[in-house]
Amino acid sequence: MFATFSGLMYTRKMPSGNWQVIVEYRGVVRRSSAPTRSEAVQRGAELLVDLGSTPAAVSDRVTVAVVLADHFASNKERWSPQYAGDFHRITARLPEAFLAMNAATVTSADIAGLYRNLMRAGMSDHRLQRLQGFLSGAFKRAGVNGWVRSNPCTGVTTPQPSPADLVVPTAVQVSTIVAAASDPVEHLFLRVAAITGARRGELVGLQWDDISTDRLEVVIRRARSLDATGVPFTGPGKTGRKGHRVLSLDPTTISDLAVLHAEQRPLADANRLPEPVWIFSPDAGATPWPPDYATDIFRAAAETAQVAGVRLHDLRHYVATSMLQDGESPIDVANQLGDTVQTVLRTYAHFMPGRGRDAAMRRAQGLG
Repeated sequence: MFATFSGLMYTRKMPSGNWQVIVEYRGVVRRSSAPTRSEAVQRGAELLVDLGSTPAAVSDRVTVAVVLADHFASNKERWSPQYAGDFHRITARLPEAFLAMNAATVTSADIAGLYRNLMRAGMSDHRLQRLQGFLSGAFKRAGVNGWVRSNPCTGVTTPQPSPADLVVPTAVQVSTIVAAASDPVEHLFLRVAAITGARRGELVGLQWDDISTDRLEVVIRRARSLDATGVPFTGPGKTGRKGHRVLSLDPTTISDLAVLHAEQRPLADANRLPEPVWIFSPDAGATPWPPDYATDIFRAAAETAQVAGVRLHDLRHYVATSMLQDGESPIDVANQLGDTVQTVLRTYAHFMPGRGRDAAMRRAQGLG
């Protein structure tokens, strides 16, 4: 039993192996479960915050679990489901002993030691960086609340994630993979992915209103993602509304899309829809494909094409490098991918040909 809040929290191990947490505040009881006891404690703290309970005024009763729960409660309305899911997945890895620590006594040495232990346990550099952001934000808010005197995360560094080696498929590999999809709709999906370089979630989030047959364009407005429990949802996309972008399509792709739309329309009545909504759909436009289904389609096509080591996401690299090698500017590539120019330059600068070559030719000519 824990008494870190004005309410009560109990945890117990279930026969299934999971841990159940039970909280009680002002006669209201809530339950949840989690794979580990530390994660159950964290969820219990969040339940108490949701019920209106506040940590006790005495600072020595405010634990790290409480600080994290308060941080989550104050931000969950503005965090995306993906980011909130990351919060739960990463904080679930925190040791129970750390979560139970008096937040006011946590030192920078404690934080540094925590990171070292998590690194030894296999936590990636990227997740350590994100954990640093979560903890630092939580302790900063705890300072505002008067629970801690200083932020123990200040001055503690985490390893910089090493950039992953880019896998850039060739034009032959891409065309072979696209051609390997025997189902017409799956073939069309892969074709759109290879032409636009859109993200997986953006592709399965396409609706018929996003297509302009007259202008040969598609507007990227939304994305399909998975929440912390693995349930698909529709959101604004990685960059929010500012990420809306207009991409060009070729006449053949537009024609194939028109054929698919015509095939879906007679089935709309069966789904009680005036018109089909989603382009890539298992039920004629009523609902969209799950994001993982798109990955499965690509993997199956790549296996049939006998192209190994290439992911669906690598089609973005193919589009970016193809544009740069064709002489298009980094700004155009950034607009195509929905990335910043800085990201494009950092990721693809070495694929920009010609400029160094031209300068070398001019220097050689100056030598006679």
